[in-house]
Amino acid sequence: PTHPSYDASVHKCNDKLIGAWDMTGDGNKGEDTEGHGTHTASTAAGNVTQATIAAPTMTIVRDISGVAPHANIVTYDVCVPAGCYGAAILDAIEQAIVDGVDVINYSIGGGPTDPWASDDALAFLAARDAGIFVATSAGNEGPDAASVSSPANAPWLMAAGATTHNRHFFNALTGMSGGGSPAPADMQGESITGAYGSHPIVHAKSKGDALCLQPFPAGTWTQGEIVVCDRGINARTEKADNVKAGGAGGFVLANTEAESEGLSADAYSLPGVHLGFQNAQVLRSWLDSGTGHVAAIAGTTVDESTGGADVMADFSSRGHNGPVPGVIKPDTAAPGVAVLAASMNLIEFQSMSGTSMASPHVAGAAALLKDLHPGWTPAELQSALMTTAHTDGVRKEDGVTPATPFEYGAGRIDLGQASRASLVLDETTAGYEAGNPALRGDPSGLNLPSMANDNCQDACSWTRTVKSVLAAPATWTATIVGAPPGLDVSVTPATFTLSPGLKTSLGVTANTTSFNATRDGQDGWGFAWLELATPGQPTQRLPIAVRKEYASDPLLLTKEASVLTAAPGDFVEYTITLRNRDSVANDYSLVDTLPAGVEYVAGSATGGLAYNAATRQLTWSGQIGPGAIDYAISPSDPLPYVNLQELGAQPVCATYFATGCDDAAIVWGLGTESYTFYGETLSEIVQSANSMLFGTDGWLGQACSACNQHLPEPAEINQVMAGLWRDTYPGAGGTGGELYAGFLPGLLDNPADTVFYANWHDVAQWGAASITSRHAIAIVLNGQSEPAGRIYYIYGNITGNLATNGYTVGVEDKYGDRGTTWAFAQCTGGPCIPHEPVGAPPANGTTLRLDPIISGTDWVRTFTYRVQVTTPTGALLTNVVEATSTSPNPESQSLWASADVTVSGPGPFVQVVATPAIQEPGGTVVYNISFGNRGNEDITGAELSDTLPSGVTYTSSDPAGTYESAGHKVVWSGLDLPAGSVRSATVTVSIAPGVAPGTWLLNRASLVGGGLPAVTSEFSHLVGTVEATIYLPVVSKNQ
Repeated sequence: PTHPSYDASVHKCNDKLIGAWDMTGDGNKGEDTEGHGTHTASTAAGNVTQATIAAPTMTIVRDISGVAPHANIVTYDVCVPAGCYGAAILDAIEQAIVDGVDVINYSIGGGPTDPWASDDALAFLAARDAGIFVATSAGNEGPDAASVSSPANAPWLMAAGATTHNRHFFNALTGMSGGGSPAPADMQGESITGAYGSHPIVHAKSKGDALCLQPFPAGTWTQGEIVVCDRGINARTEKADNVKAGGAGGFVLANTEAESEGLSADAYSLPGVHLGFQNAQVLRSWLDSGTGHVAAIAGTTVDESTGGADVMADFSSRGHNGPVPGVIKPDTAAPGVAVLAASMNLIEFQSMSGTSMASPHVAGAAALLKDLHPGWTPAELQSALMTTAHTDGVRKEDGVTPATPFEYGAGRIDLGQASRASLVLDETTAGYEAGNPALRGDPSGLNLPSMANDNCQDACSWTRTVKSVLAAPATWTATIVGAPPGLDVSVTPATFTLSPGLKTSLGVTANTTSFNATRDGQDGWGFAWLELATPGQPTQRLPIAVRKEYASDPLLLTKEASVLTAAPGDFVEYTITLRNRDSVANDYSLVDTLPAGVEYVAGSATGGLAYNAATRQLTWSGQIGPGAIDYAISPSDPLPYVNLQELGAQPVCATYFATGCDDAAIVWGLGTESYTFYGETLSEIVQSANSMLFGTDGWLGQACSACNQHLPEPAEINQVMAGLWRDTYPGAGGTGGELYAGFLPGLLDNPADTVFYANWHDVAQWGAASITSRHAIAIVLNGQSEPAGRIYYIYGNITGNLATNGYTVGVEDKYGDRGTTWAFAQCTGGPCIPHEPVGAPPANGTTLRLDPIISGTDWVRTFTYRVQVTTPTGALLTNVVEATSTSPNPESQSLWASADVTVSGPGPFVQVVATPAIQEPGGTVVYNISFGNRGNEDITGAELSDTLPSGVTYTSSDPAGTYESAGHKVVWSGLDLPAGSVRSATVTVSIAPGVAPGTWLLNRASLVGGGLPAVTSEFSHLVGTVEATIYLPVVSKNQ
């Protein structure tokens, strides 16, 4: 009360809340508006109390407590319903430093950015310099790889992923009957709702909105139906509200493949249950059969057994750490699913899920540890929490597969063990600053309680300095555990003795020479642990992540082996692909030296390779012509128009151009994401108020952005994605409408894919307010399952005659010499460039797809050859190819790529090959599978499976196997394989007509039996075309 800023009429401070700051200026006086801040604050330091969850359909009572119930709280309000303002966040961090707080919880984040160039990350570095520990949420973009948010990716913050705990709110869909196929058994899921008796059950797709994106009109359902909604795009509870508006009496949230088995115990506005993917697939299949489907909802029961704990939440963001790959993120994991804590006044308590809920567990733990060890620095507190964390039994979102440091960092925090840590690690502010890669710093060299290297060529090393915090001298042993086969990690010294307060340095080296990084499904990464142990104290562990690279530039040169493992005597085929992505022809020479342990198969080389037996080299030299990249525009199956405003996106004009948005444009940075446009990889894009996107090289600021052009046109603006380019004036003072942008998962056929999505909502023509449009542009980001560079133009609703004032639908490169116009009418104001009209405006509800194509056939060369394995079991065959360009192009003068094959011992084996290796959309492909038993003992009860790629439809198998639609695979069970036997099987599929030429499809065959680990074989084949135009292929890293 003595503080000069204290306002007794607004805030009533007490022994718990000792400060509350309003940094937003929104007139709300620092009060919580949504419950998020109250929930996280009470999780970190709430008092012991009895909580009552008054869900819309039931009530639950439980005793709860914050992690540090005797800690004081100071709140800093930096968010409004539209978002969290950067200036308010910086003001709050500065004020927290002035206030002298011990711990900050920051359950806020955005897309991944460079922490050394991020305002909030650097402000938190100042907080750490002031002795403040900062916990933050890793992000909710999982289970995608490299999805950790910012500032969570900064080395000086402790980022938390989310796990389940031992309390689950189970519910179930029961009593199913009817339909044209056998009714499924009862299905267990999660939610917090009451029961609902037997009623008809339907899928919302029957009403044209399977995702339940919008409220259904009243009277859509009239019998109290239980309505099933697919998960994705909008909020889970919003889907329940939307079906309730239409008359539904019950609700089922059905996961798609993207969410797998991850569940959330939400309190819906009507009785409902959330089902995992496997159950959801069975349910959807049953609902597609016959009529008269009936089901009931059992009602929530609370289960507090320990078996459900330590499962990673499907939404929890994963590593690796894109902007800072030399630092493992997240740092740790903590409970973040169905966390019960306080909320704002209107809802006293509620259960919430998110990494926002995991972060305050870490903050509360740090507060307790700080109280126990007041002299420890924030880095030392973090090291104690990380190195004593729990990893045994922590599983991925499927509840079965062991998780890795890219899910949980060092593990799920164990506060009891952290309080007994014997060693700590520290790092200085100067050290963090010196680690900036832009200043030639090395983040992997920071003294962190983890180690990573994303480009470990042959060998890489780290140094870590530890300090004893024991009261007496002690001796520790240092060992490496958990490394996969072939990854050789060592530590020196193996033992060391420290007196209280003294330090020593440990050297850790990883050797990847014998590591087949393609076998573990971790994108070339391998994991290990440095264990430090002394008697009577907790063993402390530091995670190690190493990535073995297989190509210097996989866009230009790649090498693949037909199998990952082979036995002595087997044949292996290598495929080399060399590309020229320049606009001029380049001369190349290619050299492939065979490793010891293989012999070349005479006559097997293709593509002009010549074999020299004396040097054991295959060579080629020649010229590769340029590729003329362009786009083909064609109608597509309609994609839904999504207004990002409804998903919480900030309005561009109102937020950034409040005084006027006429001809305005905003540059969006994509962080670690990128997209390919006319052969260039770009990480920024400009959104124009005039209903288009363009690249940062396309406009120097002199051209008329409101003057739409017929494309291509050398005059600026260039590098254009003209979804509906026209002169519009959204925002304040204009003729109406707004624009939004963001990353949008779940829009495409593969729900795991993410696009950059920009939409213009109800934007009106300048000078003609009756001409409006709702339209969007979606760009497929690199690394997705659809071809890199694909673009969608989505048209929700267009009113008025666009041709009256001019518009363009088309695309153009940054020079204005290549491009395509789908529809055009000349503009009427400004310096318009004359051209005859083309086409007609897009119809409402339609979508155009833009596919990158390359004209000509000389821009890529493919070479293959075969070898026979002669080396004994246990060897790793690493085959390296080198390409050198003699043309004056510094980006392509020296390239290399490699492939690994592990020589396996006796036992089961499997190989798969696709015929033909290139097939058109709609064509037939046969997967030829060879499998058997090389061992001396018979194998009984083996299982062969062939997992089909998305984009193909199963036709038949020989011998007949069982097709499982849930996993999109064919299975043969109960196979007996006598010693030395070899068998074969085939699977026939057809490529879906909508799969774009240039798409690579991956088939995976697996055989398990005899108590031995499963063996797998993969084969990628290309969707091609017989026309003169060759479509740009999707190029993936050789892993």
